[in-house]
Amino acid sequence: ASLEGWGAEQGRRAVVQALRQLRPLDRFALALFDEEVKVWQKGRWVGAGAVMAAQEWLQQQAHGANTTNLIQALEWVRHFYRDQENVYLVVLTDGQGGRQSEALRLASSLGKSLRIFTLCLGSHSQKHFLRRLAELGGGSSEVAVAQDLGSGVERLVQQLGEPLLSNMQLVGQGFHCDPAQ
Repeated sequence: ASLEGWGAEQGRRAVVQALRQLRPLDRFALALFDEEVKVWQKGRWVGAGAVMAAQEWLQQQAHGANTTNLIQALEWVRHFYRDQENVYLVVLTDGQGGRQSEALRLASSLGKSLRIFTLCLGSHSQKHFLRRLAELGGGSSEVAVAQDLGSGVERLVQQLGEPLLSNMQLVGQGFHCDPAQ
């Protein structure tokens, strides 16, 4: 999460709200990015029971330099979680900070084992860029404004849910389907 510009406290609330909706078997890791990547618990996966400790860590973090270094964050995720499957990267940011073309190229190279979801914080966020970043990463994007933070977080969390069906193949026997009709 890049928490500056839009309101660090509102960004922290969004992160905590999302974490509180984890299911008992869900795991998460947490990192903040601005001029550097700050990692909680050395980037290790922790269970849903660690939300309070994560919230305390977030409250202790000093405000950054108001810069979103998304490239550094994406590189860190690619390196740290390179051998893991089914990793969801949730990015909460206003998207300010430049180097958007480079971030899009990097997102498209991360592979299918890492999906990117974005929550665009604020009405002045780089919504189009963050939506494209999520699309390239096989995820989705939502927008949250200060007056309706909860709804934006809720919509994002719903997108993260397990699919009802996956790797499904439909095979028909004894009937004919004409796509032109």
